[in-house]
Amino acid sequence: MKTKDKRNLIILLILFPVFLWLSLTFTNDNEKSLKPYSVLNKGKEGVSVIYEVLKDLGYTTNLTLTEANSQDINMGQIVIEPKEPYKLEINQESIKDWVKNGGSLIYLTPRWKDLELNYGKEIDKYTLSEIEYAKAYSYNDGLLVVGDPKILSNKTLTTNTDGAYWLIKQLENMGTNNISFNEYYHYFEGFKPSLWRDIPKGIKFTIYQIILVIAIVIYYYGKRFGKVKPLYEEVERTENEYIYSAAALFKRGELREDVVLNFYNDFLSSLEENTRYYNKNQTKNWVEIWEKEKLPATNDAKKLYSFIDAMKDNKRISSKEMLETISTIERLKKILDKRRGVHWKELKRDIQSI
Repeated sequence: MKTKDKRNLIILLILFPVFLWLSLTFTNDNEKSLKPYSVLNKGKEGVSVIYEVLKDLGYTTNLTLTEANSQDINMGQIVIEPKEPYKLEINQESIKDWVKNGGSLIYLTPRWKDLELNYGKEIDKYTLSEIEYAKAYSYNDGLLVVGDPKILSNKTLTTNTDGAYWLIKQLENMGTNNISFNEYYHYFEGFKPSLWRDIPKGIKFTIYQIILVIAIVIYYYGKRFGKVKPLYEEVERTENEYIYSAAALFKRGELREDVVLNFYNDFLSSLEENTRYYNKNQTKNWVEIWEKEKLPATNDAKKLYSFIDAMKDNKRISSKEMLETISTIERLKKILDKRRGVHWKELKRDIQSI
């Protein structure tokens, strides 16, 4: 085994037990990080047991995260505030009106005995070992129950279910079968729960571990072996690249006259190669040679000759004139190419007859 691999193995053997110990430590502490008296908390301080039991008993239960006075009047709701600062003002007019109009509210808080209710008539109370844990009040058509949240905790229900039964009985007396666990007030200033904020610390730590492992793997296996070697590849040039570049320049500069003259000079070179009499140094009127050689399209030849003469006198031409002139030049060149083919056949025939 290489020295580098041995070092990596030793580091891994040291870090793995450390990460494992930290993970187990935080996992055992998960229950402390969950919200107390929440239906999502299955620990001792949670209320998940009563939530599930009510479902099994045929009640319609749900978890809501909106203010108490905005709930359906036919929905009995349980609000538990585990610690200060408390956000539900039980004497608030909107809460009083909600209860007065027929709402059923069970408000459980550790300071329930300190509440100074200014409405409602006491109709029942729950005591255990001569200690009061809750009281029920009627107010017009509604019901208000205040008491200790421990009545519904999972820990209490494992030893005593009398308090929970007493609370359910109060709702039954009101004919309430729909029960809402309102956890709006569990969150500071009424904030709704955040997925990342409410994840237990142990799970968060595990996520950090996974991210760290992925980063180490990417770094370790992403390193280069040796120096970078340049890879040279042959670059194939675009076909007719020079022609396209030149055409683009002519177009941008609107050099129509230069384009026509390029085609025209190419035509004159072809004419010189295909006739015995034409020579640029002897004559300027190539139309005479065209007629003497008895080539067709004489009118096109004369028209082209006149147009070029006029254009050379600093005449600007349009795009249409440019295209028509180039088309004429191409037709005349085809006539010359055809004539050259005929001469080649005649020459070939004469050679074969020798």
